Amino acid sequence: MFKNKIYLLLNVLIIIFLLALPYYLFSGKLYIGGDDTRLFYSYPLEFLKNVTYFSWYNVSSIGTYGTGQYMAPFLLLWSGLGLVISKISMSYFALSLPLILGFIFFQKAIKELFALERKR
Repeated sequence: MFKNKIYLLLNVLIIIFLLALPYYLFSGKLYIGGDDTRLFYSYPLEFLKNVTYFSWYNVSSIGTYGTGQYMAPFLLLWSGLGLVISKISMSYFALSLPLILGFIFFQKAIKELFALERKR
C-alpha cells in the first residue's frame, strides 16, 4: 500500500515537471515556432474561421483532396479552453501535453509488454 502511494506521488511529480518544463525552456514568452501551420494552437478561433469545410479544391486548375474539417472539434475545444487560460499558458500546455501523454502511455506499454501488473 505504501509502495503504491510513493509510485503515484512520483508519477504526479514527474507530470508536474513535464507540465512546467516549457515555461522554463522558453523563459515565460510565447513560443510560436517556425512552422506557420501550427498557429492554431495560439489562434484557434481565427484558424477555425478560415478552415475549408469541403474536401475538393482547385489550385491552379489541379484538383486536390485535402480535408480540413477534421480539426474542427479540436479547434472548438481549444477555443473554449482559450477563454479560461491565457495564450501563453495554452502554448505551454500544447508543448507539454505530448510529453505527458507519452510518459503515461509509455508506462502503460511497458506494463503490458512485460506483464508487470499482478492479476487478481
